[in-house]
Amino acid sequence: MASKGDLINRLKSVPAAQLSAALKAANAARNANLYQIMKFDGKSGLLNHVISKNNEKRLPDGMRLAFDAFGSMQGYICWNKGDVVGEYYKSFFETLPDISTMEDHSPYDDPEKDGWQHSYTLFFKQLDTNTQWKCNIGSASGRRAVDALYQKIGDLESMHDFRKQTPILVIGAEPFIAKGFKNYKPVFEIVEWVDTPTDKPMTNPLDQKQIASPAKDAAPADVGEDGVND
Repeated sequence: MASKGDLINRLKSVPAAQLSAALKAANAARNANLYQIMKFDGKSGLLNHVISKNNEKRLPDGMRLAFDAFGSMQGYICWNKGDVVGEYYKSFFETLPDISTMEDHSPYDDPEKDGWQHSYTLFFKQLDTNTQWKCNIGSASGRRAVDALYQKIGDLESMHDFRKQTPILVIGAEPFIAKGFKNYKPVFEIVEWVDTPTDKPMTNPLDQKQIASPAKDAAPADVGEDGVND
């Protein structure tokens, strides 16, 4: 069975210029706030649209999402008093520095919730509306679900070369008990593969359309919901 590491090693065979162009496009899109903010709620198992810090709207079940496996990122996010005060992201194909080397933003009111935490940032395109979505996954259970998704993509690579095809996902939820409380972790189901446009072979957005985005992401409810941030 292919591991996430095996998949990343295979992707390193992609020509450097092609990979560099894809990563630059993903970074440019992210920095230009081209994405709406999606949040997986670890307490309810629901997907929400973060309109502003204190304004969220439930997203419909069964949304079909094109997953940008190349442009999605791993890294760290720093919280202080419910606000994002620092972010550091690199591609899944690059090595992260140790979290202890990140800039100190203390003092922190709540050491369990504030400070630097591991985080994945996933990018999607909703097929029926062409909406671009950005979703931060911070909990250990959520990050394991993302790792499982990359492993699944690697296992299917003999049938689907995702340098040329894009996986279409539906995001569900699976309950589990942590510290005596019921929580939920995301489940990423690949339901289809579609051909990726040849002019943009490795990254979304497929449309470079500027859309509204809150200045700061609301704190994701799944950060530490399973009691483990590492």
